[in-house]
Amino acid sequence: MTHPISTQQQLRCKSLPQLKRIYSKIGCTVAVQDRRCKDSWRSAIARYQSCQLQKVTRPAPDEQAIAQDELNQYVAEQAQAVAPTDPLTSRDRCIIGEIIEVDPESIRTLWLEGGITVWVQLVDGGRLPFERNWFAKRVAEVKATLPESPRERNERLSEELETACQKYGLTHGEIDWLSFSTTLYVNRQRVGFVSCNLQGQWYSRRSQLGGSRTAVDIDAAIAALGIRQSVAA
Repeated sequence: MTHPISTQQQLRCKSLPQLKRIYSKIGCTVAVQDRRCKDSWRSAIARYQSCQLQKVTRPAPDEQAIAQDELNQYVAEQAQAVAPTDPLTSRDRCIIGEIIEVDPESIRTLWLEGGITVWVQLVDGGRLPFERNWFAKRVAEVKATLPESPRERNERLSEELETACQKYGLTHGEIDWLSFSTTLYVNRQRVGFVSCNLQGQWYSRRSQLGGSRTAVDIDAAIAALGIRQSVAA
């Protein structure tokens, strides 16, 4: 490697035009993800220098170790900069762990780079890249084998409720997410209550203290309240 190594600190002090000149001068061949972003140019230069250092047959041990440490630190900081701040749930980690065959607790986070590569960051500092479409397909496959989470259940039932309300010309009150129950209205007049139990059975009742009637689906539960879908003339 005939060109001097630009350290992390030196790269941080460079302007965008200066980074472009360094990129051209050293003959860098690493693709720049975002040509308008200085961090993308710094990352490309750092990765290229790292590769070139590994090709040197007789490097100076101390110089190479220092440069490599700085490059490793820079790459790690870049990973922190693009990683999402929201933590993964235990369910998310179980799904990812199943896909990449690691202990779920060893997974720190993940993010999408360039709309193409899914990066999984491990607790020990390691990172694993995966092709986005393949990863998304595997997530769907693994999720299909897991029990429905409370959030997924509520989202599904909420969608069924909204569809039914639109179909029958109804509105609903605030939803009790723990029991998934709500009040139904027609023209602001209360017509009854609907709920869905943990066994997936819809049921309805006309009054708060009235008897409940179970139904095969939300349409049947609404019909039990005496509500019918209007037929256009």
